[in-house]
Amino acid sequence: EAKQMIRHYNRIKAGLEDLKGLKTGHLVIGASTIPGEYILPILIGGFKKKYPGIIITLKVAGSGQVGRWVREREIDFGITGAPIDWEGTECVSWLKDQLVLIVPPAHPWAELNEVNLDNLKNETMILRERGSGTRRTLEQKLAEHNISLEKLPHSMELGSTRAVITAVEANLGASIVSKYAVSEAISL
Repeated sequence: EAKQMIRHYNRIKAGLEDLKGLKTGHLVIGASTIPGEYILPILIGGFKKKYPGIIITLKVAGSGQVGRWVREREIDFGITGAPIDWEGTECVSWLKDQLVLIVPPAHPWAELNEVNLDNLKNETMILRERGSGTRRTLEQKLAEHNISLEKLPHSMELGSTRAVITAVEANLGASIVSKYAVSEAISL
């Protein structure tokens, strides 16, 4: 029985050493759509090359859901596009992003470098769903200029940035999205 206890102790000790050296383990990350779809897959790929024994699970959902996962300890940490102000959670700024106006290629604004915010009042907008980090940030920025997002004409609210971009490409309106989400199109 003592030999079995020593073997068990040595296995536990070896397991802890593997974890300490990042040789084995499982990391569960939660992310909202922008970091989860456009930023983290590339970073996780680099991490996996350096630490191939670590299993990584990436769960992607809206910022509110990521916050709930953190609070309920379903994930090791979460990354959202906008800070979550919930008791018991701490948010630390990591990367800076910009919101950019996107329009279909044939739109009169497509060739402009700058568009006046007042012009948005007459443009049909395609928005992210309520509660998304992109939507909350947009609401805050417009409020700084005394513009209510609810007063802008909008044709639809969509649950992902990719869906918003696709709707803009289909000439259904204009939108404001993360620069990370359209970085490929911007570089063309």
